[in-house]
Amino acid sequence: MALYLSNEDVATLLNMKDCVSVLEDGLTELGKGAASSTNRRDSYVPTSTPDVFYRLTTMEGSVAKLGAIAQRIDSEHVAWRRIGGAMRQIEIPAAPRNRYVGLVYLYSTKTCELLAILNDSEIQRSRVAGVCAVGAKHLAVKDAKALGLYGSGWQAEAMVKAILAVRPITSIKVYSPNTKHRVSFAKRLGKELGVNITAVDHPRDVTKHADIIAAATNAREPVCKGRWFEQGVYLTGIGGQDFDDESWRRCNFVFLSAKGFHEKILMKDRRKRPDLTWDQFMGSRGPDAHLYKEYSKKIRYLPDLLVGRVPGRSSDNQITLFQKVGTTQGIEFVTTAKLVYDAAKAQGMGKKIPSVWLTQATPQ
Repeated sequence: MALYLSNEDVATLLNMKDCVSVLEDGLTELGKGAASSTNRRDSYVPTSTPDVFYRLTTMEGSVAKLGAIAQRIDSEHVAWRRIGGAMRQIEIPAAPRNRYVGLVYLYSTKTCELLAILNDSEIQRSRVAGVCAVGAKHLAVKDAKALGLYGSGWQAEAMVKAILAVRPITSIKVYSPNTKHRVSFAKRLGKELGVNITAVDHPRDVTKHADIIAAATNAREPVCKGRWFEQGVYLTGIGGQDFDDESWRRCNFVFLSAKGFHEKILMKDRRKRPDLTWDQFMGSRGPDAHLYKEYSKKIRYLPDLLVGRVPGRSSDNQITLFQKVGTTQGIEFVTTAKLVYDAAKAQGMGKKIPSVWLTQATPQ
């Protein structure tokens, strides 16, 4: 029997501390060469609305010792619009009853059968925040207690919970463009978690006396300036464009999820010229092209850190950055989905789907 697990099921079964733990383990296995993950693939199709595109997103990943592989598929409408002074990606609920379509398929690598179909929203926000928390565990100063946060949405909430799972945070400052929303966020989440959360009125206020600065927004422009934060801070973000060039310059080390995807981060406007080869694009950058070489000297990879292949922070004065990008999304989905699936089996949760419906007697 395969299981169908809704977002409500996942929210009940998924503990953030356990999520961070399995994510760390999965990335460690990648560092050992015992896990695999594909690049994210996006297919775009124009719609009848001029600035809205249909997008199909897929990614896969496996961890050998789990005996499982997962594929995440999103079928959605997206647009890019300026909100609160920043360009943001908007996901539009185009399915019937204004709903979204996002699924994780979990397969057994031993029997090849489908083990589970899971809605992806709760897994998505937990695995994204969880990997940033793995970075915080290994790259923030040991006595980190103050968190500065950009964003006040559902992903920002997960970021707070993930960081709290690895660091004894006692105070949080949060900024987002919507005053009402950030104030409500601070009040509600502070009460729920028993932590002092203050909504601030300017983005630079987030950085004052912060040990950790986390960006969990859908902005497509930098939200944090390098001239704002102090020595010794750990920076982390999920969008690839959260911190400006000065932030990158000030960092002693920049850690990425894995090899093969940092061009998107280092040259943030590459997507604007898909018609150019990489060499042509670098030439078009003119005087800014030196930034690529400058950043490359600082680049390290989190899986390498976890297996001791490269060092991390060596001083409380160093500035470290972990940018949540790379080709590890598949590993993040399989580790988190397998954690939820095992918990569902143990607790008898989920709707059962006969395996015979999902297999066939003839080869492909």
